[in-house]
Amino acid sequence: MPGLIASSTDASPLSSLPAELILMIAEFLEYENQINNFSRVSCRFYHLLNPFLYRHDVVSGSRLALRWASTHGQEPVVQKALKAGATPTVYDAASAACNGHDHLLKLFIERGVDLNAPMHYRGNLADPYSISSTLLANAANSGHQSTVRLLLESGAKIETPPGSDDEPPALIQAVYWRRHEVVRVLVDAGADVNATDNHGLTALYFAASRGHIDTVKFLLQRGADLDKGPNGILPISAAVQEGRIDIIQCLLDHGASVRYNLLVHAAYMNHASTVKLLLRHLQAMPDSELEPEQLALLAAGTGLTPIITELINRGWDANSYSVTRQTEEETHFVTPLLYAAKNGHVDIVRLLLSHGANPNRDNHDYDHPLISPLRHAVEQGHEDVVRVLLEHNASLYISEVHYILNDAIPHDAIFKLLLDHEADPHELDLEAVMLAGDPAKLQILIDAGLDFKLRGSRLDSECSTTKSFPIVLAKSNEAIVRTVFAHGHRPVPVGKGSDYDDSFYLQAAALEGNVALFECLKEIGFDARIHCNGYRLFENAACVEDYHAAGATVDWLLQQGVDMESRGPFDRTPLLSVVQNSRMDPIHATRVLLDRGADPCYESEDEDCPLLQAVVRGGNLALLVDLIDAIDRKGNIPFSVLGPQILRALSFIEDEDPPLPGSTLYRIERMLNNFWWRKFSERPREEWGPGVSDWAI
Repeated sequence: MPGLIASSTDASPLSSLPAELILMIAEFLEYENQINNFSRVSCRFYHLLNPFLYRHDVVSGSRLALRWASTHGQEPVVQKALKAGATPTVYDAASAACNGHDHLLKLFIERGVDLNAPMHYRGNLADPYSISSTLLANAANSGHQSTVRLLLESGAKIETPPGSDDEPPALIQAVYWRRHEVVRVLVDAGADVNATDNHGLTALYFAASRGHIDTVKFLLQRGADLDKGPNGILPISAAVQEGRIDIIQCLLDHGASVRYNLLVHAAYMNHASTVKLLLRHLQAMPDSELEPEQLALLAAGTGLTPIITELINRGWDANSYSVTRQTEEETHFVTPLLYAAKNGHVDIVRLLLSHGANPNRDNHDYDHPLISPLRHAVEQGHEDVVRVLLEHNASLYISEVHYILNDAIPHDAIFKLLLDHEADPHELDLEAVMLAGDPAKLQILIDAGLDFKLRGSRLDSECSTTKSFPIVLAKSNEAIVRTVFAHGHRPVPVGKGSDYDDSFYLQAAALEGNVALFECLKEIGFDARIHCNGYRLFENAACVEDYHAAGATVDWLLQQGVDMESRGPFDRTPLLSVVQNSRMDPIHATRVLLDRGADPCYESEDEDCPLLQAVVRGGNLALLVDLIDAIDRKGNIPFSVLGPQILRALSFIEDEDPPLPGSTLYRIERMLNNFWWRKFSERPREEWGPGVSDWAI
């Protein structure tokens, strides 16, 4: 919220109002932006209302001024907010630290912000290092050296304090985000180079996994432990995973140990250079001789044909297993043919098959309890390998629960090749094919004998209701829908032999926002006004995740004459239901209906209404703003209807514990009070009468 710019003249008639009256008017304004606009009427208004605006920001609990200024480094705005009574928090200091605003950070420290207070908030949950839990960690992962030094000099603890939600230490944050100079500052200040995150992973592990060779060398120089890590997950494991030859060599030079499973993983990832480097290292070590089966697996996975040829010439059995992992519970074993097929080394595949390798021999790999060379080749899209394996009678059926045709869906040539070898089109995941959106591929299945009626019923019986055939159809594009309708699965309205209730298809189209499916259904006799409750259609359509698709679907229903005020369970309209479920539905669902004329003041038989539902369960401020805006736009709602609804919502708040200043319910209560008085004063003369004045709050 930047500093306000005053108008240059005082020409407005409002300028002559007494200051007390101007401030009284401002008290009735509901939002900071309204007060801001009001203050721009004249220079006098600006000087009078600017301090009021900052006080309002503090009292209402918004704290927008301090938050904005902390992020953008605006000290004048910070000073105004502090003068108005704002108290800086660790989160304001974090905003300053993240953006390198040392001058503001010093100011917040002087105001008593606890530098070591834990911050309990989250960002992207898929990335555990996206948001830190201390000021120092925020500064470290943002890369601001001067800010890190300032915090350390001011008493920030270098290790993560208790109560910080198990977030990684600042050093690991800096390493993860590749802030090499900050890493140096932290280590020089005494950070433990062997400290771990809550998974037991060290800074050296993250430096290796992120490919930062300079940081790896620095940490090793400062005593980082090469062999520290949970369950054998070591820094060299990360370097092998990423195929970083320079980091692997650096770790080996400093004494990192090499285990066979590292080579197996490198071979599985098709990192030939990594395997060669590790093999050279092992050959230089005493007592590191590999078994022929182990060497063959490594060579097959990385395309080292001469090694395979040499082993075969020495009498090695091409059909032998190599144990890749062994525990008390299970043993993982694979053949060289599996790795060669997965990584597309067709020459080695031919060589192994020509010397007796069985393409159908069981393999037990890390990610797949039962896996075949053919399935691996299909998954990876190696058409030449698939052809060779099929020529050697590789089985299409791996297990009772997995059909290889599913893995070929992204690969057109392999998909057709498997069907040509008599893969059963009924044994694949039809949903995946339809959602891929390629009608040509669907046509291939039809030509191979796919029966939609058989697959449709099987889809319903084998899958959850969310994957029933109407839902799958609704998730598909128009070309797929028309292909399905044209080849045997053409739904018909009830009374004409339909396998489904009409509403299933119509509700599915609304739920997925598929206007094309609505049009196709309309062409074959479906009528959205007759064959489904409009309540369900509008409720589902408004809740489509994509805002534009939701709007387009609601528009289509309105064009067909479907009633947007249709009643559902408990005498609710679609709008009332969406408001009631606003914490679970998309934020735009209410707006989609309101923008198209849904009644914002509908009242059910049990006196429930949207305004009341916007207040329950802690309140929804944004939703209430949308409802008030819609009521203002509608303009013709009698106060005799609106007034009691506002009072009912206020009564709900009053029946609870008094809302804390600055809380959502506090702001909602204030907004509703102001709204009631505004509408009370705007009511037409014909609504003046006995009893109305008794509603005053």
